[in-house]
Amino acid sequence: MLEPNAAGEFKTATDPISATLPIGGFYCYGEIAPAAATGASACHNSTLVTLLLGEEPGTAIGPCNPHRRFFADHLAQEIQALTQALTDSQAQVQDLQRKLTECQALGRIATHSKTEQSAHHRTLALGLVCGVLDRRYDAFRRLAMKGEPPRLNKTDLARLVNELHQQLHGSPFPLSLPQLAYLLELKNG
Repeated sequence: MLEPNAAGEFKTATDPISATLPIGGFYCYGEIAPAAATGASACHNSTLVTLLLGEEPGTAIGPCNPHRRFFADHLAQEIQALTQALTDSQAQVQDLQRKLTECQALGRIATHSKTEQSAHHRTLALGLVCGVLDRRYDAFRRLAMKGEPPRLNKTDLARLVNELHQQLHGSPFPLSLPQLAYLLELKNG
């Protein structure tokens, strides 16, 4: 098959290989091996078989071995990079733990905020009721002496509390009059 061009085929096969690498081989008229399709032995006269033999660089033990230093340097760089990544990850975990703690605290506050706000409003309103009673004491006493006991329904009391809040703080009570009247009902204690 190669006929007079065997040298050209050899050159094509060996061009990519370094010129300092020793090369040896032989030329034959084919090989006998099983055919792929049938599995029966046949003569193959257009094959090129190559084999590259070599040896690894020496692995001498010692601190001066360049391979050992190369791997040690890379290992040290990898250790440093992993240490930095671990430190960064630990900082992120601590930051996330701090944020989680804050979120949990905010969640507890949000859960109790309505109850706390209601208790705050009730305390403020009851303090103002006491103020209303203190300011109106003489009027209530005069009515009681006349035999006309003072009567206040919850809406009137809410109006008086709102007026006193307006006088003391310069703004109406934070709740509407119906909400304030409902808050002043002492059903729950």
